[in-house]
Amino acid sequence: MHLVYVDESGDEQYHAISALAIPVQSWRTCFNQLKAFRKSIKASDGILVRGELHAWKFVSGRGNLGDRVVFKSRRIALYHQFLEGIADLDRSSAGKIVVSHCE
Repeated sequence: MHLVYVDESGDEQYHAISALAIPVQSWRTCFNQLKAFRKSIKASDGILVRGELHAWKFVSGRGNLGDRVVFKSRRIALYHQFLEGIADLDRSSAGKIVVSHCE
């Protein structure tokens, strides 16, 4: 059995659905890894541990993330670290579907 996080996003032209599946027996380990990453970016960059980080806002340099300014180049580097961390999670799998709206 897997625990699956599903998220959807879109605009007038595209609709995207993403999913991250983690085996139940790996959940606690994976959750602790993600919490450790969030705590590390709090320590290094002041980014709040709690709260959702929207990728498009995060990498574009928009939004207040915590107690200090985090420049776009640093946000992009952190985003890459986060994606690498997701890929390294214990037997996780991720997928994404993008659909163009048809008239």
